[in-house]
Amino acid sequence: MINKSLLIWSLVMLTVACSSDDEPAAPALTLISQTIIPGNLGTDVWGYVDPNDGKEYAVMGDFSDLRDGNITVIDVTDPASPIIVTTFDEVVGFDVKINNQYAYVTNSDFPSATDDSSRIVDLNNPSVPEIVGAFQAAH
Repeated sequence: MINKSLLIWSLVMLTVACSSDDEPAAPALTLISQTIIPGNLGTDVWGYVDPNDGKEYAVMGDFSDLRDGNITVIDVTDPASPIIVTTFDEVVGFDVKINNQYAYVTNSDFPSATDDSSRIVDLNNPSVPEIVGAFQAAH
């Protein structure tokens, strides 16, 4: 764990290593860029493509402790130059999954597995996420 900031490799290109007996294997990963993400404990990252303009985003969760955290939205359309769009601290980003324009952000089991501490976040405008619902804590 890196204290107070998380160094993330925002996008890594995977090179499929096809080799034979005569040909050496190619490197499996190539670092394209990196950026500092605010927070204490990066927990999950998921991709989102804005249907309005085709821009690609990484949505990263931070779970600093049971009561604190956020999600950070990073524009990775140009993988060589990732841009932090916003850090949304109205949710604790333990697990993040995206479906259509919604991020489902779970808060594990705080304060209990029977509460509605997990959130549904609308990413229609990625720079201004909006909570539109809640659901029972899950992991």
